[in-house]
Amino acid sequence: MILTKFSTLSPEKKRDAIDFIKKYELICVQFCAAIKKFPEKTFIAYPSESSSSIYGGIILKQSILHCLPFAKNPKNTPYNNAFTSALSEFLKTFQDFSPEKNSSPFLCVNGEKSGSLLILNAFKNHKIIPRQTNDYTLFKLNQKEFKTQKSNAKKTTSPPTDFKNSFNSKVNTKKKKSFQNSKHSDQKFAK
Repeated sequence: MILTKFSTLSPEKKRDAIDFIKKYELICVQFCAAIKKFPEKTFIAYPSESSSSIYGGIILKQSILHCLPFAKNPKNTPYNNAFTSALSEFLKTFQDFSPEKNSSPFLCVNGEKSGSLLILNAFKNHKIIPRQTNDYTLFKLNQKEFKTQKSNAKKTTSPPTDFKNSFNSKVNTKKKKSFQNSKHSDQKFAK
C-alpha cells in the first residue's frame, strides 16, 4: 500500500481519484468537501506503486477525514492491514508529526467506524490518541418515512406572515427609547 499526495498526482490520476471519491460520496461527505480546500494534506491510497486502482483516501489535518469504503469488508483484511502499516510508516515521515516529542497535530478522526479503526490502529504504534472519534453512519429515509416527516413538518407552527413588520417595529421602538435616554443623559451633564 502506498499513500500519494493528491496535489502531486497526474491530471489523469486526479480525475480517477475524484471519480472514486464521488462514487463513495454518501459515506464520506465531509472528505469530499474538504479535498478542494486541503489538496496538500490529502493522500490517496493505492495497493501498489504501479496500481491504478484506489483503496481510499485520507486527509491528515487536525480533524482527520477519510474515505475508506472497503474497510468494513472482511474479505479485504490484507488490504486493510496494508493500509494500517502504510499509514504507520508514513507517520514517521509526516512533517507535522514528531514521534520524538510525542506531539500530535491530530485532534479527532471523522468517518465510518471501520475506516476510523484502521487509522486508530496505525496511531497506536506512535502513541497517538486523538481526543475524539466521530463515527459516521449514513441516515436514509425510505419513501414512507419521508412522507411522514414531510406531513409532520407541515403541522408545525410557522412564524406569522407579518413577522418582518412586527420585528422592525420592535427595533424602531428600542431605537427611539435609547435615543430618548441619550437626550436625558446629555441634559444631566449639561447642568
